[in-house]
Amino acid sequence: MSKDHWSIPGGAVDDNESPKQACAREIKDEVLWLKNKNPSVRASA
Repeated sequence: MSKDHWSIPGGAVDDNESPKQACAREIKDEVLWLKNKNPSVRASA
């Protein structure tokens, strides 16, 4: 993906998790990705 474009985060529910757990995992993955790309991003869980 180009750094000039955004996309909607995607993901899937794993066999061993509920939709709510999958949502929480996907949000965490995206926030950590943003934090790693820009260390000035602050997030708390």
